[in-house]
Amino acid sequence: MHPGQRVLVAGVRASTQTPPIASGKRIIFVTPEDGSGLVGLGFFEDSHERCAHTVFHHGLLLVRGTVEARGPRRTVVGEMAWDLDELAAARATHGPQAVLDLLGQAPRARTRADDPRRHCGRPPAPLERPPARRNPLGRPHPLRPPKPRERRMSDARGARSRAILRIHFHPSERSEELYGQLLTVLDGISSRVEPLPAGWSAYVDLSGALTYWGRDVEGLVAVLHLRLLALHGVPSSAGAGPSRNRQVPGFRK
Repeated sequence: MHPGQRVLVAGVRASTQTPPIASGKRIIFVTPEDGSGLVGLGFFEDSHERCAHTVFHHGLLLVRGTVEARGPRRTVVGEMAWDLDELAAARATHGPQAVLDLLGQAPRARTRADDPRRHCGRPPAPLERPPARRNPLGRPHPLRPPKPRERRMSDARGARSRAILRIHFHPSERSEELYGQLLTVLDGISSRVEPLPAGWSAYVDLSGALTYWGRDVEGLVAVLHLRLLALHGVPSSAGAGPSRNRQVPGFRK
C-alpha cells in the first residue's frame, strides 16, 4: 500500500480503542485482522456519524479508506464501514449486485427511530387486570405478586447465565511457545481464560464476550477457529455449555 491509495480492508475486529489525545478530538482506532495479518485503522470525527455504530457493534468489518504514511508504518484513515455479515447475506440472497448497491451508499446512521422500544407515536396498550382466583371456600382473592426478595433472587439467577467454552488444540507439533501463542488468540476474544496445558486445551468464559462482540456462541467459536488456523495453522474443536459439567460438543474446525 502506498500513501494516498484508496483501499478496502476486511477482517475480524481484534481491538477497538479511543484514547485521549492532545487536541481533545475523539479518534477511533481499530485493528482488524485476516489470514495475512493486522492493519491499523483510524476514524476521525467527521466519519463517526457514518461509521461509529458499525465499528463498535459488529465483529466482521469491511472498511473503505485512504492510506497514510506515519513514519515507517502505513495507516488507513477510514471513511465508511460495513458489517461484513450483512454484505455476505445480501450476496447469498440477492446476488453480487446487491453488495455493490450497499457499497455505493453510506450506512445509515442509527437514530432513535431504530429503537424497537419506541411506541411509534402511539401510547402503549393498557394492561388488563388478571381475573381473581378463588380459594376452596369460593371466596375470590387477588393474585399476589411475588415478594421483592423473590424477584431479586430471580433477577440474579438470570444475570448469572453463563457460557463456558472448552476448546482443544490439535497441532501437528507441540511446544510451550506455541501453546502460549494459542492462549493469546483466546485472550483476544475473552480475557477470562483458564489454561489446561496437560490436555492442550483451555476453558474460556464467553459470558461477557457474547454481548461485546454481538454474536452467539457458535459465531464466536467460528471466529476462534478461523484465527487459530490463519495465525498458527492449528485446527481445534470445542464444546460449550452453561458450566464446565454441562457442555455440548460439536464445534470443530
